[in-house]
Amino acid sequence: MKKRVIEWMCFYLAVLAVLPLTLGMIAFLIPPQYDETYLGGLRQKKERLEEIQGRKLIVVGGSSVAFGIRSDLMEDKLGMPAVNWGLYAPLGSRTMLEACFDEIGAGDIVVFCPEQNPETLSFSFQAEPVWQAMDGDFSMLGVFRESELKQLLGAFPGFAVSKLKYALCGKPEADGIYQRDSFNEYGDIISAGREGNQMAEGYDAVQTIDLSFFPDEEFIQYLNEYASRVRNRGAEFYYRFCPMNEPAVVDKEKMDEWFLRLESAADFTILGNPHQCVMESSWFFDTNFHLNAAGAVVNTYYFIRDIKAQLKDPAVTDIELPDPPAPLEETADGDNSDAFCFLYEPEGVSLVITGVTEEGAQRKELTFPREYDGKKVAAVRAGSLEACKELGKVNVYGGITLYDGCFGGCRTLRKIVLRGKPSEITAGRELLTGSNAMLYTEYAQEYRLDYSWGLYSDKIKEYDGKK
Repeated sequence: MKKRVIEWMCFYLAVLAVLPLTLGMIAFLIPPQYDETYLGGLRQKKERLEEIQGRKLIVVGGSSVAFGIRSDLMEDKLGMPAVNWGLYAPLGSRTMLEACFDEIGAGDIVVFCPEQNPETLSFSFQAEPVWQAMDGDFSMLGVFRESELKQLLGAFPGFAVSKLKYALCGKPEADGIYQRDSFNEYGDIISAGREGNQMAEGYDAVQTIDLSFFPDEEFIQYLNEYASRVRNRGAEFYYRFCPMNEPAVVDKEKMDEWFLRLESAADFTILGNPHQCVMESSWFFDTNFHLNAAGAVVNTYYFIRDIKAQLKDPAVTDIELPDPPAPLEETADGDNSDAFCFLYEPEGVSLVITGVTEEGAQRKELTFPREYDGKKVAAVRAGSLEACKELGKVNVYGGITLYDGCFGGCRTLRKIVLRGKPSEITAGRELLTGSNAMLYTEYAQEYRLDYSWGLYSDKIKEYDGKK
């Protein structure tokens, strides 16, 4: 018996010794599997950054930068090559700033345009998308601090296993806007399909823009030190507010206070002002920071003017500005058969679900309606299903915004069926708070690769149409 135990211990020790090597070989030797996804765009951005010789403009940020500028117009009006170094906020602002630093040279202009939220105005980053973005070029590993490397190490096995699965079964197939082919040679999103605002009510009510938040002293100090390092290379570092969807901005009265507070703490120049970057909803696409094609032209026009003002360049910025796009017509399917099972409150010209009726509380399956009493149902608020004691399944069609925690308190809920495409259903980053349910959809691969829904990739399962 003792010999048997020793043999098993030796076996497990051998496995533990070999496992890291095996995972490393899978991750670093298997060809890239995420190179055709949206995050795969980082590699081609990096190639452009490294290829440009001499003076250049580098615009750093999250996806608001990828969606928000036309680099060809900036290059034409400012007379220097431009690099759109914006991709995905969860990669981390520090990650993106450090990843481009070695390529900064004399005469360059670096503009940091973070999204106005705690995620980009901090040291926050998510290890899983970082691995996916680096797939095929792991040279960025040198930019991370010890604490960040520990997070990356924790996410490494999952990345390696997923990569092996894709290598054996086929690469993830990206669809719609969120794929590498949506980027042009500058790193801008130029794909067709973002002509107008596709958000319910014209803005995302889940992820509002809160000006009561201000970055902590440590992050501001980092930006000051980074600006100093940039200047030591003979370049300039500027800060500019990113585009913000006007209906989503709360605490607007704090905007000037926020600006003055940053100005007093910053050892770098702030281009323009936040009021200029708050734009009407007609210029936006699918989030409160993503501009549509016309909005990107408008934002670029003012961006160029801000830089010219800083450089004391009197030349006229002769860019023809487009008209605001008309709202898109909703085409998503819906099912109003359970409309009488819910309680509603008015919000603007629409309704939001706030609870369930006595009938709804007894149901084992419910479907969120698109309309009730002739009015559009736009959203589901937190805790709306708390009274449900037997509910096991919820159906969600396109055109609905799901507030964080809207499934919380419903302990029996196990299946949330998403019957629209990722672009048609809006959700925040805390959607499943208070719930043990899984997400089911016939578009599972699209949801896992989607900009917003990818956060829930481990909760998303293929729906077979059965109960």
